Amino acid sequence: AGGRAAGRAAGRAAGRAGALLV
Repeated sequence: AGGRAAGRAAGRAAGRAGALLV
């Protein structure tokens, strides 16, 4: 339980970091 939510949060954080890097 929460595994999918954690993956979603990680993907969101990665997308945010990518936007900042770009």
